[in-house]
Amino acid sequence: MMEADMSEQASENPAAKKRPKWLIMGAAALVVVALGLGGAWKAGLFAHKAGHEAPKLAVAPALLEIPDIVTNLDTGSQRTRFIKLHARLVLPSPDDRIAAEKLVPQVTDTIQTYLRAVTADDLRGAEGTYRLRTALLNRISVTIAPAHITDVLFSELLVQ
Repeated sequence: MMEADMSEQASENPAAKKRPKWLIMGAAALVVVALGLGGAWKAGLFAHKAGHEAPKLAVAPALLEIPDIVTNLDTGSQRTRFIKLHARLVLPSPDDRIAAEKLVPQVTDTIQTYLRAVTADDLRGAEGTYRLRTALLNRISVTIAPAHITDVLFSELLVQ
């Protein structure tokens, strides 16, 4: 009789063990899916777009050529050193280019005035070129205001 009771309990236990295991796995899968959907909603993948807007056409940036500038650098009492610079200004729109074209002499003067105060050591390496670019960008922005400038591109930069 004892053997019969044991065999009945053994046959009931595997089914009883399998049912909670599947419930736990199903609940875990449901939690993972809920977290994934919540993350997608938080990231804005399900954002509602109001109306259909016409796509905006990107306006190509306009380039303005600055004539070659050759000037001397600040050397103190050392021998004279020269710099030759050929640059292009990147403007966000053709309208800004038209406004800036009228001010090319002032832009050239701004660049020459700044370069005369720079030493050859200031222009050394990538850091020097980056500092020169940002300084010219700031100064030219003030000169051509209200037109905007987005970048200064160096075609030629020679320090002798």
